Amino acid sequence: MNRDDLDTLFASPATLLAVGPEALEDLPATGGGAGREAYAQAVTILDGAEVPRAEFASWLHFGAKVLGHDDYADLVAEAEPCRGGPSGPSGARQASTGPRRT
Repeated sequence: MNRDDLDTLFASPATLLAVGPEALEDLPATGGGAGREAYAQAVTILDGAEVPRAEFASWLHFGAKVLGHDDYADLVAEAEPCRGGPSGPSGARQASTGPRRT
């Protein structure tokens, strides 16, 4: 893959999510910008584990946010929106940080 191809691939989270983390081994050392950095963060965390698209998207979003690429994180969220609602994808209730109502 040449640098222009990488820039195109990593610019579109939807395309990157469709390809998945396993398909991009042995990448050239340059190209890809913010998407490449977020991808590198996500695959490092996953450490070769096979995960569903939604989980890969979650880690890709996390990587973008941690690295300060908020615009890219927004693109990831648009490409793979959270479908779990307030209780999350697993259905488990998440802890509330606000005051408890009685």
